[in-house]
Amino acid sequence: MALGAHPEASLRQRTGEAFEQKHAIARWAASMIRPGENILLDAGSTMGALAHELRGFEELSVTTPGINTMQELAESEGIEVDCLGGRLRSVSQSFVGPLAEAALKRISFDRVFLGADAVTAEDGICEADHAQTRLKELMARRAGKSMSWPTRPSSACCRSTPGHALRSPGLW
Repeated sequence: MALGAHPEASLRQRTGEAFEQKHAIARWAASMIRPGENILLDAGSTMGALAHELRGFEELSVTTPGINTMQELAESEGIEVDCLGGRLRSVSQSFVGPLAEAALKRISFDRVFLGADAVTAEDGICEADHAQTRLKELMARRAGKSMSWPTRPSSACCRSTPGHALRSPGLW
């Protein structure tokens, strides 16, 4: 669903926004993860904060389309990191598209952690780009448990945000 035009903030810009809240979310989310789990971390600033919290974990498998997530975990010896490749979206520093989607269809996860531009009861997750929306929808389907955090309050109207919406009842 195409939504109203609005410039998308870069990952660099979003990393500094609501810094304390994102790190609080990251600490809580990290407390939910158990050794031996296979998890999927979405791209984005909150997921980068979560990856930072996971750096000392042992016996963990992490798959991500996010460059910042890979960088945070690159030197974590107890964590196996896999990248979902594809077309690079420079503004979000993440991979999207058919290659990432094909890889997702072959993997399942204990937990999936998703970020979003906005979330509404009516429209579900809203994103700036159709390829991002599609990838998040596929990510949610591959999970034993899905968790999602919008970068804007839930009351933010999805139609006023850029991009597209996905609706996956029962996953959030």
